[in-house]
Amino acid sequence: MQSAAWGEGDEPGLGARLHGHHRHDAIGEWSTVSTVTGWEPGRLFEWTVEPGGDGGATAVWRFELTPDGEGTELRQWARMGPAPSGLSRAIERWPDKEERIVEGRLREWRAGMERNFDAVRERLQ
Repeated sequence: MQSAAWGEGDEPGLGARLHGHHRHDAIGEWSTVSTVTGWEPGRLFEWTVEPGGDGGATAVWRFELTPDGEGTELRQWARMGPAPSGLSRAIERWPDKEERIVEGRLREWRAGMERNFDAVRERLQ
């Protein structure tokens, strides 16, 4: 994800729309529209990435904050699917490489999550 912006007239909260702009070296650039599906200020922020049609979510992403002693634990969670995504198209093109394709994408997701945690730590210092 390169950037995100709330939909016109939307403010953070359940049902709000979030427009994301993405880039990947192997795929190029694309945009997504997500709906906030979990919202508890100071505790939970979840959004569901919608496909172009009625095929369900292409992904769900969530941040959770939990008090932990004198600090706070931050957890980021994500789920692929069940709707098709760019990953699905790659697997259709190279079905014999499905395991490698999925493993590679999960590595990219993990690396992105680690960058998110690093950015949060940096802001808190």
